[in-house]
Amino acid sequence: MNMLDGLAREARSSRPGLGEPATKPQRAPPRAVKLLLPAWGFRHVRQFLDSCLPTLLAPGNVPAIAARIPCEFVLLTSRED
Repeated sequence: MNMLDGLAREARSSRPGLGEPATKPQRAPPRAVKLLLPAWGFRHVRQFLDSCLPTLLAPGNVPAIAARIPCEFVLLTSRED
């Protein structure tokens, strides 16, 4: 058996339906979400405000998450920024 055969066997045994069933414990669904975003320095804060924030606020992104579950958005930056 070569290394590729061993890796393929491991992959089959870790996926349900292709060998032994996976034994991952089920997790409870999240009760809340906290999004942390670091941005400091004028250039990076400006880029965040111009490009990233509009994308995050687009339908299907953060608004979709916030509509389903309590959501907190934390912007990590310096006082000057």
